[in-house]
Amino acid sequence: MIVDALAFLGLHPLRGSGTESPVELERALRRAGVGRAYVAGLESLFRRNPWAANELHARRVAGSPLLLPLAGVNPLYAADRERLKRLLELGFKGLVLAPLYHGFSPRAAAVGHLLRWAADLGAPAILLCAIEDPRGSHRAYRLRYRVGERELAGFLELAERAGVRVLISNAEFSLLEKLARAIASADAMVDVASNTVYGPVYDRVRALAELFSEDRVTLSTGAPLNYPLVPILKVLYSDLDERARRKILSENALRFYERK
Repeated sequence: MIVDALAFLGLHPLRGSGTESPVELERALRRAGVGRAYVAGLESLFRRNPWAANELHARRVAGSPLLLPLAGVNPLYAADRERLKRLLELGFKGLVLAPLYHGFSPRAAAVGHLLRWAADLGAPAILLCAIEDPRGSHRAYRLRYRVGERELAGFLELAERAGVRVLISNAEFSLLEKLARAIASADAMVDVASNTVYGPVYDRVRALAELFSEDRVTLSTGAPLNYPLVPILKVLYSDLDERARRKILSENALRFYERK
């Protein structure tokens, strides 16, 4: 069974891409061979106040045999331990931080507070660097908080201090390569979602496995904003043995989200 560590439900507010139908998303993922997907609601990533959007998302995926909800959280908007606890009680499997869209620094003190609460509650945190290539973003964006080297290093330091398990999603390969030591020190996981993580012939999936070990790399498709087969095929055609590919396509995501 292929497990998708990060997909999306909802409509992109500026591009109109995506789908609000869980059935449509399930259909697209099943066609790609995905048997389970952890899904964030796009509304929770683009609204400054994400709390009502998260409750909508929980209702939307309730009863889905394939989709498990992730909560978008804004550490600068009325975030506290009790609110995060409520999200977990609603069935959310992890917390997605999107500094590029919510407009905060990944190194901010408020992020450190949120990561400590997440660790205390046993919830994993996902740092979403981007859901699209920023070069093609709508002009309405004010991209003040791109996740660069300094920002990611600061976030990893906060995560290591908090003792929370984290996934760095959609980070450019060059950034992961530069900060390999800090990522390893924080025991963080990375995904293959970025379009800079090439498949053959460059095989940067294998390069990530060599940098972080095959246990710290996972699949995220970004569906339906991206074609889910692209990252899956990158893994399937990488120069890794079957056991390593199985970990990246399934086992690592399950361990990341379901470990208590």
